[in-house]
Amino acid sequence: MEVPTVRVVKILPTKIWIESDFFGDRHVMVQHEGHKVAQVATVRSCYGYTDNSSTRHLVELIAKSLGAVDPIERRSRDPFPPATS
Repeated sequence: MEVPTVRVVKILPTKIWIESDFFGDRHVMVQHEGHKVAQVATVRSCYGYTDNSSTRHLVELIAKSLGAVDPIERRSRDPFPPATS
């Protein structure tokens, strides 16, 4: 029995980072070299049920499960992005 095989041509570098927004939500973002940015996970902030420490810890675990290594880059989203015409 012949087992099919594949040959890896190129492994694209992947950037993984965490973005925080104006409402306290945190987003795990990924981007392969030469491709557009993708938001792969969002942890919502919900006053009374979540806190900054737990949401930060959770998105760090998600980012690491995707291949991120410490220190994980963190960015803040612009709450009022410029208008486009």
